[in-house]
Amino acid sequence: MAVTDQTKKEAGRNKRKEKSKAYKRRRRKEDGAVERMALDWNPQGSRTRGRPKNIWKRTVLEEIAREGKTWSEVKKLATNRVRWRHFVNALCSL
Repeated sequence: MAVTDQTKKEAGRNKRKEKSKAYKRRRRKEDGAVERMALDWNPQGSRTRGRPKNIWKRTVLEEIAREGKTWSEVKKLATNRVRWRHFVNALCSL
């Protein structure tokens, strides 16, 4: 079975959509939840040898920067389900 450009694009869209869903689930948690606090956490120091330099938040920031949004704008978008759905659909259509 050959992997075509179309299937690669579909896989990329699905991956972006899953990341967006994960962000939304974590943003809807209560204020004191660890998952929600982890979204705004900025780890200090260096990683051990062999660990990837990119973290999940950085990849999400790159994707939302391509859409022309900032982290604080996306945090506000996540509170409104309709606007969030439109944002995710626009993000996944790239």
